[in-house]
This record gives sequence, C-alpha cells and structure tokens, in this order.
Amino acid sequence: MIPEERLHQYNSILKASPNHSEALRLSLEQLGKQADYYDKSFLHVYAPVMTEYVSWVLKRAKADGINRLYFLARDGWLMYELAKKLMPKLGIVIDLRYIHVSRYVLRNAEYHFIGRKCIDSICVGGIDITFEKLMKRCALSDEEILEVAKELRFEDRLKECLSYAQIQELKARIDAFGISFFEMVQEHSEYFYKSITDYFEYVGLTGNIPYAIVDSGWLGTTAVSMGNILSQMLKRTVKVNGYYFGIYDIPKNADGKCFKSYYLHPNKDISRKVRFSICLFETLFSSPEGMTMGYENKNSVIKPICSGAGNPNEKLLRRNKELLMLYEGYLKAGDLSIGIVAKLLSLFMGSPTKMEAKLFGSLQFCDDVLELQMQNVAANWDMDELKKQGFLQKVTIKFFNSKEKLHESGWPEGSIVNLLGNSVKCRWAIFNERLYKRGMYVRKAIKV
Repeated sequence: MIPEERLHQYNSILKASPNHSEALRLSLEQLGKQADYYDKSFLHVYAPVMTEYVSWVLKRAKADGINRLYFLARDGWLMYELAKKLMPKLGIVIDLRYIHVSRYVLRNAEYHFIGRKCIDSICVGGIDITFEKLMKRCALSDEEILEVAKELRFEDRLKECLSYAQIQELKARIDAFGISFFEMVQEHSEYFYKSITDYFEYVGLTGNIPYAIVDSGWLGTTAVSMGNILSQMLKRTVKVNGYYFGIYDIPKNADGKCFKSYYLHPNKDISRKVRFSICLFETLFSSPEGMTMGYENKNSVIKPICSGAGNPNEKLLRRNKELLMLYEGYLKAGDLSIGIVAKLLSLFMGSPTKMEAKLFGSLQFCDDVLELQMQNVAANWDMDELKKQGFLQKVTIKFFNSKEKLHESGWPEGSIVNLLGNSVKCRWAIFNERLYKRGMYVRKAIKV
C-alpha cells in the first residue's frame, strides 16, 4: 500500500467527525510542503486521539468535582500542554500541574516500609531482562551487584538475558539467601523515601484539595505507590484518584473506583487491546527530558534530578508538541466517538504499512524501570526470531521451555511488517500475534 492510500483511509474515518476533519485540513494547509509523512500520519491519527482524550479528562474531572489535576512525568507532558490550551474552549477552570515522578523513585521509596515484599516489584519480567538490570532497579551500585551475585552464586550470569521462568527462580533464590540484598535495598530506600516525601509536600499532594492524577495508565501501579507513600507519610489511608488512557488491570487490593479509563478497561475491550501497542503509545507521548532519578532541595525549592542521557526521541517529541498545538488551534470542538478512536488506532498500530513501521518503529524505547538499554520500539527481527513468535511456539517457550529466549518487541506488528513487508506471510504472522494476545487476555479475564 502506498502512503497516500493509507492517509486516505484515515481521512475516510475522520469524515464522521466534521470538527476534526476540518482541523486536519487546516493544519495540513498551514504546514504545506513542510509536512513530511511522519507529520501527516501524526496529524491524521494521534492528534485527534490525544485531543479527545484530554478533553475527556477535563470534562470528567469537572463532573467529579476535582479542583486540581497532576499530570505525571513523563507520559503526561503533552497531555498537560494540551490541557492548558483546551480548558478555555471547554469553559473549565481547574488547577493544572505537571509533576516529576517515575516508577524508579516511587518503588524505591516504597521499599523503605514494605520490607521483603520489595522483590515482588523488582523480580518482574520485561524486554531483555538480566540479573544486572534487576539489581539496578533497586539502586544497587556495580560493587553491590557483584557482592549480591556472589552471595547467590550468580556472578557468571550478570548480563545473561533471563526468561520469565528464570526470573521466578531467581526471585525464590533471593528470598531464601539474599541477606545482603535486602540490607542494601533498605539502605538505599531511606534516601528515596525522604526525598520524595519532601517533594510530595512541596507540590501540594498532602493538602485537602480534591485532586487526581493524569497518566497513560496500563497497570495502575503508579497511583498505588503514590497512595502507599502518602498513607505512610500522613498515617492514614490515602487513595489516589486518576484518569487514564487505558487500564488493563486493577492492582490487587486497590479500589477500582479510583481508576477512570478512557479507551481500555480491565477484562474488557479485548479486540482493542489486541490491536494496541502500549510501548508505541508511550514512545510517542513522552517528554524530552530524561526520567526522574531523585530530587534536590536548593533554598527550599525542590527540583527533580533527571537522567543525564535525556530522551533519545527528543527532536520528534518536540515536533509532536508543535503538531498538537497546531491541530488544537484549529479544532473548534471535539466530537470524536470512541469507535472512531478505535478505528484509527487499530489500523495504525494493528496493521501498519511499511512506511509507518519504518518511521515510527525506529523510535527508541525501553520498557524497564531504568532506561539502561534502548532499542527500536519495533525490534529488528530475523526469520529465526519470527518463527519463535508463532502462537504455539511462543506459548511453549513462555510457559514450558525456560532455556529458550524470546527477543520481545514493543510493537510486534511493526517488527513483522519491517521484516516481511505487506505480504501474505506478513498477514499470517500478524494473525498469529493477535491470536497469542487474544489468548493471553481471555485467559486473564477468565482467571478474574
């Protein structure tokens, strides 16, 4: 499929929304020859989707009596910038704030008071997880990592990619023999707990004003961690309300009423989830700065300490902001149904063209708590790897063969298209990927 044909498909979908169709037309006219295919794709798909989501957040917050919204770094950066522009159009007045948190600082602060339960959030899977990466999650230095590895007799496997089964075996070994490990984690967590509690007070999270957080979502663990820390600080139970683009699962023992979702809901929307990429969404809607590593207090002003590497996609993220602001400026009012949003995202994420897979799949991404090893969001697969990704092969490897390793991709459909083009083999491989995803979501829903 040539690029113009795909853009025509998006245009046809957006025609059901006169306001968005007009905003798109005027944005493209304004850009003229400056707009490349990336710009056009973003304006056709992600600009209308994001403006509708942020509009939904503002309207729901007003209806719920929320006076302040905290947009969480880094996924909330573009959402925050967009919300400031949309509020006057919607006739809504809410205190909007952008605050710096990350899974890394939140979890390490929690380790200060949850003790040995810390291994439940340290020893979890991901893309290309190694022993070294697991230890870095809890702020251990290289010397400390080696000491723990020797204690666990793991020193020869520091950089070996571990399967899900191997991570669970390691978790059991740490629980049984990791005396030094738990001592080190507790020592580091004291710093994180003190610094983040000071920051929470500084940004007003300890006050009585009705507030909620805004984030991309997925598992809801960020809100739970914030609530746990605030509860520990204030010596009372604190539940953090939030608005999210999508929620796949409500954390155990959490109040489901605190999680309000726009597009994806727990144990529902399976067809949407099958054709959705969390990793691609996060890559496109992030901020230019590096992730939050801690905080510094200078003259009673507390500022985040961000990783020095910054975001490798910084140039495109700033371009995304320019495109969103341009689009919003021409948008009279939102009238995009959730069904149209689903058609746009499912087509782009679930059935990308060669051009889309190449342009967007080359964006850099890391799904780990610490961004220690970036890779293309659409990982570079060869035919041998693709064979492992077949439905039966993948199930066998994941659940019955701990020695075989999978090279996971943040956007499998993009990886498949980059390898095979839009061919019959490509469609069959994507069918297998969807079959696997659907099986996992159905299995989870049945268990619930």
